[in-house]
Amino acid sequence: EIYHHIGDVWRAMNYFKLAQFCYEETLEILGDEIDYRRLAYIYRIMSDLHKKQGNENDAIGYEQVANYIDPQCESSSTSNHEQLLKHQHELGTRHDITPLERAGLLYKIGLCLIKEGDYSAALEALLQTEQLFLEHRPETDCFVDKFATLYENLALTYLFLDNHLKALSMWRKAIDIRSTIPWN
Repeated sequence: EIYHHIGDVWRAMNYFKLAQFCYEETLEILGDEIDYRRLAYIYRIMSDLHKKQGNENDAIGYEQVANYIDPQCESSSTSNHEQLLKHQHELGTRHDITPLERAGLLYKIGLCLIKEGDYSAALEALLQTEQLFLEHRPETDCFVDKFATLYENLALTYLFLDNHLKALSMWRKAIDIRSTIPWN
């Protein structure tokens, strides 16, 4: 987990080689213990890092592995801004969505805003997601993992906003939640 977070920080600071090293360490340390969605997510990050470094062939390889592992996850080949607009449009036009579907859209919007560097708007979307998760929480391991990941992303957002104490608090919540998940 810590290598993953350090990789996120290096990636946000555009130190792609260091980020790549951290994500590779994450994969090596976790080995078979990692769940497939997180594995696909890391492979998508690796694909993105290779694209940014001009290694298109490696990027395609990582993207193909990610698609094989979790084909339901959004492809990183769609631009972040296009995804943001799509999610914002869906949130603004769909009136029949459940609170958890709304939380999912707000979460995706928050992630897109982080990637675009609009950390204040990202924080607002992620805090709304947290509120909806707290009010309408199903008790499944998958949801618990999503909740922990939300806190990790809140921590990263607070870190980018130079609120280090809040960032540590959010990471602590994520760790506490993850410590309750049975990883069988």
